[in-house]
Amino acid sequence: MPAGTPAEISKKLFDAAQDVLRRPEVSAALAREGAEVAMSKSPEEFAAFLVDDNRFWARLVKDAGVKAE
Repeated sequence: MPAGTPAEISKKLFDAAQDVLRRPEVSAALAREGAEVAMSKSPEEFAAFLVDDNRFWARLVKDAGVKAE
């Protein structure tokens, strides 16, 4: 969602996504694609995960010397 989205809207969307991810048919479909469902406790925890994940991939790409063509 866009930066500056009100916290109450972020929480509402986060809760809706959590409800969907708890459905057995959704986690089964994701598992068939090789994805693993890991639930965050809050929008803030998820945001922190994204920051850490971005740092991990950026460092991996840099260390591997990958260049865009």
